Amino acid sequence: MAEYLSNEEFVEVVKYPSLISHPQYELCQQQMNGHGGGVVSFKLKDGINGYTRDQASRKLINAFELITIATSLGEEHTLVQMNGENLIRISVGLESSRDIIGDIHQALSFF
Repeated sequence: MAEYLSNEEFVEVVKYPSLISHPQYELCQQQMNGHGGGVVSFKLKDGINGYTRDQASRKLINAFELITIATSLGEEHTLVQMNGENLIRISVGLESSRDIIGDIHQALSFF
Protein backbone atom coordinates (compact mmCIF):
# COMPACT_ATOMS: atom_id res chain seq x y z
CA MET A 1 0.00 0.00 0.00
CA ALA A 2 2.83 2.43 0.86
CA GLU A 3 4.50 1.75 -2.50
CA TYR A 4 1.19 2.23 -4.30
CA LEU A 5 0.65 5.58 -2.55
CA SER A 6 4.21 6.75 -3.25
CA ASN A 7 3.54 6.31 -6.98
CA GLU A 8 0.14 8.06 -6.95
CA GLU A 9 0.11 11.43 -8.74
CA PHE A 10 -2.04 13.16 -6.09
CA VAL A 11 0.13 12.10 -3.13
CA GLU A 12 2.86 14.50 -2.00
CA VAL A 13 4.56 12.42 0.69
CA VAL A 14 4.24 8.92 2.19
CA LYS A 15 5.58 8.16 5.67
CA TYR A 16 6.30 4.47 6.17
CA PRO A 17 9.55 3.07 7.61
CA SER A 18 10.02 0.25 5.10
CA LEU A 19 10.10 2.68 2.15
CA ILE A 20 13.69 3.36 1.09
CA SER A 21 12.87 7.09 1.05
CA HIS A 22 12.06 7.05 4.80
CA PRO A 23 14.79 8.53 7.08
CA GLN A 24 14.63 5.47 9.38
CA TYR A 25 14.69 2.89 6.58
CA GLU A 26 17.92 1.24 7.78
CA LEU A 27 16.66 1.09 11.37
CA CYS A 28 13.44 -0.52 10.12
CA GLN A 29 15.49 -3.14 8.28
CA GLN A 30 17.42 -3.95 11.47
CA GLN A 31 14.66 -3.79 14.08
CA MET A 32 11.53 -4.70 12.13
CA ASN A 33 12.94 -7.16 9.57
CA GLY A 34 11.96 -4.67 6.87
CA HIS A 35 8.29 -4.63 7.87
CA GLY A 36 7.13 -1.08 8.53
CA GLY A 37 4.16 -1.85 10.77
CA GLY A 38 0.45 -1.43 10.34
CA VAL A 39 0.12 2.36 9.95
CA VAL A 40 0.83 4.21 6.70
CA SER A 41 0.70 8.03 6.73
CA PHE A 42 0.53 10.31 3.71
CA LYS A 43 -0.38 13.80 2.56
CA LEU A 44 -2.17 14.74 -0.61
CA LYS A 45 -0.85 17.54 -2.78
CA ASP A 46 -2.35 20.98 -2.34
CA GLY A 47 -4.44 22.28 -5.25
CA ILE A 48 -5.70 19.02 -6.74
CA ASN A 49 -8.36 20.13 -9.25
CA GLY A 50 -8.72 23.41 -7.36
CA TYR A 51 -9.22 21.82 -3.93
CA THR A 52 -7.15 22.89 -0.95
CA ARG A 53 -5.22 20.07 0.71
CA ASP A 54 -7.81 20.06 3.51
CA GLN A 55 -10.75 19.86 1.10
CA ALA A 56 -9.09 17.11 -0.96
CA SER A 57 -8.15 15.10 2.14
CA ARG A 58 -11.70 15.23 3.46
CA LYS A 59 -13.12 14.35 0.04
CA LEU A 60 -10.76 11.37 -0.18
CA ILE A 61 -11.50 9.87 3.22
CA ASN A 62 -15.24 10.39 2.74
CA ALA A 63 -15.02 8.50 -0.58
CA PHE A 64 -13.60 5.32 0.95
CA GLU A 65 -15.99 2.37 0.82
CA LEU A 66 -13.99 -0.34 2.59
CA ILE A 67 -11.87 1.83 4.89
CA THR A 68 -13.73 3.25 7.90
CA ILE A 69 -13.23 6.74 9.37
CA ALA A 70 -12.16 6.37 12.99
CA THR A 71 -11.06 8.35 16.04
CA SER A 72 -8.87 5.47 17.24
CA LEU A 73 -6.69 3.16 15.17
CA GLY A 74 -7.05 -0.07 17.16
CA GLU A 75 -9.43 -2.39 15.31
CA GLU A 76 -9.14 -5.50 13.14
CA HIS A 77 -10.49 -3.73 10.05
CA THR A 78 -8.77 -0.97 8.10
CA LEU A 79 -9.33 2.50 9.53
CA VAL A 80 -8.44 6.04 8.47
CA GLN A 81 -8.07 9.31 10.35
CA MET A 82 -6.74 12.76 9.53
CA ASN A 83 -4.99 15.19 11.84
CA GLY A 84 -5.07 19.00 11.78
CA GLU A 85 -2.13 19.11 9.37
CA ASN A 86 -4.01 17.01 6.82
CA LEU A 87 -1.81 13.99 7.46
CA ILE A 88 -3.95 10.97 6.57
CA ARG A 89 -3.16 7.84 8.60
CA ILE A 90 -4.42 4.42 7.57
CA SER A 91 -4.27 1.60 10.09
CA VAL A 92 -4.18 -1.55 7.96
CA GLY A 93 -6.57 -4.27 9.06
CA LEU A 94 -7.09 -7.89 8.08
CA GLU A 95 -8.62 -7.26 4.64
CA SER A 96 -6.58 -8.22 1.59
CA SER A 97 -4.06 -5.64 0.41
CA ARG A 98 -5.67 -5.82 -3.04
CA ASP A 99 -9.03 -4.74 -1.58
CA ILE A 100 -7.48 -1.92 0.47
CA ILE A 101 -5.49 -0.58 -2.48
CA GLY A 102 -8.62 -0.91 -4.64
CA ASP A 103 -10.54 1.24 -2.18
CA ILE A 104 -7.81 3.88 -2.14
CA HIS A 105 -7.68 3.82 -5.94
CA GLN A 106 -11.45 4.24 -6.34
CA ALA A 107 -11.47 7.09 -3.79
CA LEU A 108 -8.64 8.87 -5.62
CA SER A 109 -10.59 8.55 -8.87
CA PHE A 110 -12.97 11.24 -7.54
CA PHE A 111 -10.26 13.77 -8.41
